[in-house]
Amino acid sequence: MSWERQSSSTGRPQPINSFVERYDPAPAVERAALAPGELRLVSPTFDVSPKEYQSIHSHNWVALQLSTRQAHPPYSLTDTQSITTSVDAVFDDGSCVGADHREFFERYQRELDAERDMAQEVLRLLDAKTSEAEVLSFLKSESDAAAAASTAQSGDASIYAFYRGRQAQTLFTMYRRGGMEKLMTRAWTVTQHRPQKLSRVSSE
Repeated sequence: MSWERQSSSTGRPQPINSFVERYDPAPAVERAALAPGELRLVSPTFDVSPKEYQSIHSHNWVALQLSTRQAHPPYSLTDTQSITTSVDAVFDDGSCVGADHREFFERYQRELDAERDMAQEVLRLLDAKTSEAEVLSFLKSESDAAAAASTAQSGDASIYAFYRGRQAQTLFTMYRRGGMEKLMTRAWTVTQHRPQKLSRVSSE
């Protein structure tokens, strides 16, 4: 979901903010950003579920967020002429709907591919009896490559490298939580899912 604001000073719509996928990185849990029937309170400055809202003790939590996130929320400016909200969605079967102004679908496909590729490479290293130190060195090199890709010119290769690095960081997190066994379990679980290829659904 994303917002664009048009004002008398800009002359054309400008991005305000966007909440990309609320992607759960644990494949054992559903990948859905929004579960069937789930409710969210979403605005250009926050994204909160009813449960999260109720867990906040402040009675006027939303007003507090609006006042603390920034002194002048974008939609409170006096020269605002219009605000446009757009929603892009990916369903469990890989079908995609939405205008995709931010090219989210392509980036999300790169993330899915990078997650699977990284998991398969780690499993190949483990099958080859690669030492723990060498596996961790491999993950670090992928993470470093992602940092370089994030500052390089955009393109398919750099986007893919960025997401490979993110997956390497996730595997590092698994390692810190439970050692090589936890890391291996995570990689194995990823590879048990059928590779997903996104397919654009016509709006007509």
